[in-house]
Amino acid sequence: MEVLPAAGRLTASDTIEGGPPPDHDHDHEEQHEETSEQAPARRERARTAAALVGAVLLGALLAAVGITAWDRGETPALREPEDAPLLGSLPAAWGLRPYEGFGAWVDVFDFVPGHDGGSATPAIGPEHLEAMAGFGVRTLYLQAATGGSLDVVDPELVGRFLVTAHELDMSVVAWYLPFLSEPSSDLARLGAIADFEFRGHRFDGLAVDIEWATGVPDPVERSRRLVELSEDLEDVAAGGMIGAIVPPPAQLEDVNPAFWPGFPWAELGRHYDVFLPMAYWTERLAPWDDPYLLATHSMSRVRALVGDPELPVHVVGGVADAAPEGHYPSFLEAAEDEGAVGYSVYDYRSITVGGMARMSTTSTSPPTSAPVATTRS
Repeated sequence: MEVLPAAGRLTASDTIEGGPPPDHDHDHEEQHEETSEQAPARRERARTAAALVGAVLLGALLAAVGITAWDRGETPALREPEDAPLLGSLPAAWGLRPYEGFGAWVDVFDFVPGHDGGSATPAIGPEHLEAMAGFGVRTLYLQAATGGSLDVVDPELVGRFLVTAHELDMSVVAWYLPFLSEPSSDLARLGAIADFEFRGHRFDGLAVDIEWATGVPDPVERSRRLVELSEDLEDVAAGGMIGAIVPPPAQLEDVNPAFWPGFPWAELGRHYDVFLPMAYWTERLAPWDDPYLLATHSMSRVRALVGDPELPVHVVGGVADAAPEGHYPSFLEAAEDEGAVGYSVYDYRSITVGGMARMSTTSTSPPTSAPVATTRS
């Protein structure tokens, strides 16, 4: 999901000729005992437990704050973070709900001032979440950590996003791109996300962006480290559901088999509960430049490779800055036809007002302004 460098997009290294070095014949280690038949059962237990905890929390919150402005058909008045209620330390009830419905993606380059030499005035701030909610966005996918620090990026600002989103009845799923060159650092950052709390507000989910190949050129060793990290992450998640943001199978099997040969689909299925394939049709050549074809293939093929026909899938389309607005209806049709639990387009900064309107789930007129207000045919 990174923008710079353009991970998830076709680059010079994302070609068969320019792929990573060939297999160095590292030995696979026996890493798991759970069978593919046990994985769906574990996911079901996680969903049930999360639902029970969520119901208890929801009851407590409703009793504390009463009926929301959304229930009255009004737009909530946003309070400053310092005025937000102190909810106390709440357990992480990571379930499937945050992955359901319409989502919006924001990366560190678009919300952290001056990140990696970027703009001192980011394109997106907590004040933009009201417009997101107006378009029917249910979940903000926020890049909450990156290299250079073992902590959450700009904790105060991230906290303001959490408070504002929750005031708008939006969930926030934190995402992180592991480099795998130092797995202990990757795990530390994921742990920091899981433990992060701002005035009683926590993330509603955690998703791992699995696409970085440069850090570990040998694909066998890369897969081994990824599976080991994923296994350790289950302890961090404390039984909650975890998302895996993955390349589209067409990229790994057809477009560029040398990019990540032996991608550990089945092993990841034992540790992740919902998969988010990056079906970026704008970055592909025919036939995969068809939004319907790439999206439907990504969802059905991921389920087949993981070995779970009922696997929850949230399909991610895009990339928005190159996607004609007329492509979105067929993308949404694909999501419906394949039974996706949710859908989104990467990313919010680059999608047009018209694009958001076509993706919108609101029954009333959506907002007429967004970070980028242009139109593509």
